[in-house]
Amino acid sequence: MKKLILLIFLSISGIHYSQTKFESGYIIDNTGKKYQVYIKNSDWMDNPKEIDYKITETGEILKGNLASIREFGIKENIYVNKTVEIDKSSEKFDFLSETEKPVFKSETLFLNKIVNGKASLYYYKEKNITRYFYSIDDSNPEQLIYKAYKYNNSSIGYNNEFKNQIKDKINCNLTNSEINSIKYENKSLERVFLKFNQCNDGSYEGKKNKNVKRDWINLSIRPGINQSKFSLSSSNRSDMNDNFDSNISFRMGVELEFVLPYNNGRWRIIAEPNFSSYKSEKITESPRIFAPSVFEKRTVNYSGIQLPIGLRYYVPINNSSQLFTNISYTIPISGKTDVNYEFNTDLYSNRTGQKFEFGIGYKYIDKFSSEIRFQSNQDLVPREADFSSKLQSFSLILGYTLF
Repeated sequence: MKKLILLIFLSISGIHYSQTKFESGYIIDNTGKKYQVYIKNSDWMDNPKEIDYKITETGEILKGNLASIREFGIKENIYVNKTVEIDKSSEKFDFLSETEKPVFKSETLFLNKIVNGKASLYYYKEKNITRYFYSIDDSNPEQLIYKAYKYNNSSIGYNNEFKNQIKDKINCNLTNSEINSIKYENKSLERVFLKFNQCNDGSYEGKKNKNVKRDWINLSIRPGINQSKFSLSSSNRSDMNDNFDSNISFRMGVELEFVLPYNNGRWRIIAEPNFSSYKSEKITESPRIFAPSVFEKRTVNYSGIQLPIGLRYYVPINNSSQLFTNISYTIPISGKTDVNYEFNTDLYSNRTGQKFEFGIGYKYIDKFSSEIRFQSNQDLVPREADFSSKLQSFSLILGYTLF
């Protein structure tokens, strides 16, 4: 089993390593010439300093950077090459400046243009700092000034000069209350810039460069089957040691999938409360030295609700298909186990042990999925000091994503 899991993991890792997802986009070089190209979508958390692109889908991979590219666009996101004055003062408390004035230095950067119009809004992120810039009538962008600083050793003050900049330059009948409520974040600033552009151009329809819509929470129904077998052993009751046959049972789960906001949403946190069961019985022959053998009926009956919580990673194959792999730690929510030996002590437990689960699967058009899931051994009688048990399970799970 371990070798199989390792082989599958290495195979998926190989697919991921070999795959480079290039998407349709464009670049404008420093001579002003525009090319339709295929750009590697790295879903940058920070603004990129360089990109990989191809002239054709099957062409060689080329590199573009601040020295060679004036502008590029991918999935309705536009990055423009600009030399700007930027304040990179730390936003972490331990490293806050003791002056409220920004400390500017000139840098050439790829700025993400998030609103386009008479007044354009730009976004820049690098490690732990986020900065916004604006331009009027295609002038060179200037930073919207916002700075946290430290005073009296432990107090934090905020330079909100960006509100005055908006009041003076990007103002379309904004009240003082509206200006004071503006936050230094995407949505709040976008609203101000869109309103200003609409005031200055009656035909303006909101030329905001929208990100592709992404659902951050997915809910799926996941029925399936388990193939399980059970064994019981005792440290001082060897007559109760036994192995039960492998049986197939139904399972039902409801999965919540939380999309993490980077790497194109390939990483997800998953939680799937599910119901499963196992039932088996057998007739065991117990030899006697001076008497005929005794045939004993032995049964085990388990049912319970469990909650696997874990991490999933998707590997796109094409625009409609994805492979995925996940690993989870499973917490028992409720459950009961009855182990009945006709001529021996019965065991009853309303608690089960934890386990790990590892799965690989396939998803089609973000709706239909299938998964093979391997599970580590689970003890169904963890409170019995003299006994230990192993429920070994393997699952085939189908899924349908509601949203």
